[in-house]
Amino acid sequence: MTPAQPIAPPLPRPSLPKARSRAGENPLVHIILAFWALWHCRHARPPDTSLTPL
Repeated sequence: MTPAQPIAPPLPRPSLPKARSRAGENPLVHIILAFWALWHCRHARPPDTSLTPL
């Protein structure tokens, strides 16, 4: 009789790339940059004159 092969425990599910952060990196940096980009795109141009009342 052959010796029983040990059954390895199942590998943990890989974490999502967004959830991974390197040591010393702020995990909120991507959220902060996305918010800044949206804010900048809206506020870096003159206001829409069609929306202001006459």
